[in-house]
Amino acid sequence: MIVARIPVALQMYTVRDVAEKDWAGTLKQVADIGYTALEFAGTWGVSASDLRKAIDDLGMRAVSMHVGYGDLTDPAKLDEAIAYAKTIGAVNFAFSGNNDSADAWRAWGEGLAKAGEQAKKSGMTVSFHNHSAEFAEFDGKPGLEIMYETAGADLLKCQVDVYWVQHAGHDPAEFIRNHPGRCPTIHAKDMEPGEERFFAEVGEGILDWPSIFDACETVGGTEWYIVEQDACRRPSMESAKLSFENLKKWGKV
Repeated sequence: MIVARIPVALQMYTVRDVAEKDWAGTLKQVADIGYTALEFAGTWGVSASDLRKAIDDLGMRAVSMHVGYGDLTDPAKLDEAIAYAKTIGAVNFAFSGNNDSADAWRAWGEGLAKAGEQAKKSGMTVSFHNHSAEFAEFDGKPGLEIMYETAGADLLKCQVDVYWVQHAGHDPAEFIRNHPGRCPTIHAKDMEPGEERFFAEVGEGILDWPSIFDACETVGGTEWYIVEQDACRRPSMESAKLSFENLKKWGKV
């Protein structure tokens, strides 16, 4: 079976220290590395039309936006977010968070199902971005799984952060395989060896990338690999470039 290449984007949170000083110049640097697509976690107060023009001028596109739970579950705020996202060309909302009870996770699932339905009418999807804390179990089941079951796969997708799945003591490839067709976006970052388990550029750590790629490309329904690094030992733009170059070596770009 021939699998179409899954394209690569950059989560701009990776280079937030640079973007906060010069967002337009940072987009240019990201484009110069070779990235052609972006995910946003905040847009520096820039209007949707101005951001779209900057993206278009660089021959890039927006893939996804991170928003808060309240923005998703308040219908009026979600309408505003949808309008912004559609202007810049993004087709996915992602968010993250944690709860301390099974009932709270179920409530989130119910709220996010409604958000997913509203977003779906505009041709968009809603995804949950995991960290490791959300794997804490309630009644023998991880909290995020309670939420996923409550919302349903059609209305709430998984934005699988493979580093944080590993950090929680799980196999990222197995997690993706356990959610077939539900993983349109993958946050790609690596993990240094050792007790600290610090963030690393893709291909510079201990994650089993061949198995992750295989899961994404065969059962995950993955549409985008999104490079993200929460913190960097190198200058952040160098880290973004190294991840891109490693993905290119592997034929993923």
